[in-house]
Amino acid sequence: LQYVCVIPDDQKKIIKTVRNLKKSNDFLITTGGIGPTHHDITAESISIAVNKKYSLNNEALKELKKYYKKVKSELTDARKKMAYMPVGSRLI
Repeated sequence: LQYVCVIPDDQKKIIKTVRNLKKSNDFLITTGGIGPTHHDITAESISIAVNKKYSLNNEALKELKKYYKKVKSELTDARKKMAYMPVGSRLI
């Protein structure tokens, strides 16, 4: 671990920080900012920062469907947003 930071929900700051960090790191791990609310812009901002399309990840969608079925709740459009990420992302 080389660096830890907290970035506000500010697209310009997220993009700038990710671009700067990827210059000197092989991996960036992000947490938070990926919920089903309208102000969670992390995944979309990272897509822009790494020049990747922001798209629905079918593997993530499958996991969300399985989870919401298990808890007997609806997979709303807001919740489905959590399955969007930069193309080529891998789920951990």
